[in-house]
Amino acid sequence: MALKDIIYAEVHGYKGGCDAVALRMRSMGFPKMTGDTLQKKVSTTCDTHHLRADEVEILQEILDTDRFAIELAKQRFMVCIPLVRFAGVSDQELLDLVFKSEEQRGQWAAACRDALKDGRIDLLELEVIRAQYFEYLAADAELIARLESMVNPAELERRK
Repeated sequence: MALKDIIYAEVHGYKGGCDAVALRMRSMGFPKMTGDTLQKKVSTTCDTHHLRADEVEILQEILDTDRFAIELAKQRFMVCIPLVRFAGVSDQELLDLVFKSEEQRGQWAAACRDALKDGRIDLLELEVIRAQYFEYLAADAELIARLESMVNPAELERRK
């Protein structure tokens, strides 16, 4: 899905649609934004109105979505993984994360195995493999973030 399609879907999926989003934008430093103007800017068929980068940035905040960043990463053949800050982690939580990561890795490996049964990979199979791989990466990133939360903050500051 193209970024413009995602923006359109997110704005129109927001409770109250364009009018509600435009109202929030006005309260956040975009005094001239109206529902009609926003509708034209997010339209996939309007060639006269275009979103600026600062408007996309504020939309992402208002809509509380990572879909824009994820799509931009996909377009650049990159991965977008949220980095969560944790205040600490118990041994059980850490063990659960290790198992979650390995479970995701197993699902990715199973998707690869299933796709290769006939000796080739079609586009749909590739999309499944890619999605499973990104889930696996996200699980590993969460594990690393949890481990980082266990390091003494003073130690981290000394390394900077």
